Amino acid sequence: RPDGEDDESFPSEHAAQCTAAAIIIEREYPGKIGASAYALAAAVSLSRVAGRKHHPLDVAAGALIGCAGVWGAAQFNSRLSGWRSLPDDLEALSKV
Repeated sequence: RPDGEDDESFPSEHAAQCTAAAIIIEREYPGKIGASAYALAAAVSLSRVAGRKHHPLDVAAGALIGCAGVWGAAQFNSRLSGWRSLPDDLEALSKV
C-alpha cells in the first residue's frame, strides 16, 4: 500500500464491488440513477487512491474485476435461464 500499512493492496476490492454494483444498478435503473451509481463508484475508487490505500493500478484492476464479474454472472444466468425455462403452462401460473 502507498501508506506502508501492508503489501496487500492489489487489487482494490472496494473498486471491484462498487463498479459491479454500479453496472447492475445502471442496468436496472438507466438514466440519472445509473449515472449516480457510476459517479459514486468513481468517487469511492478515487478516494482509495487519495487516501493512499491503493495505487491507481490497484483501483483500475479492481474495476476490471468488477466488470468481469458482472459479465460472467450475466453469461451464466442467461445460459441457466435457457436451460431451466418453464413450460408455457407453468410460466403462465408463475405470473399470477
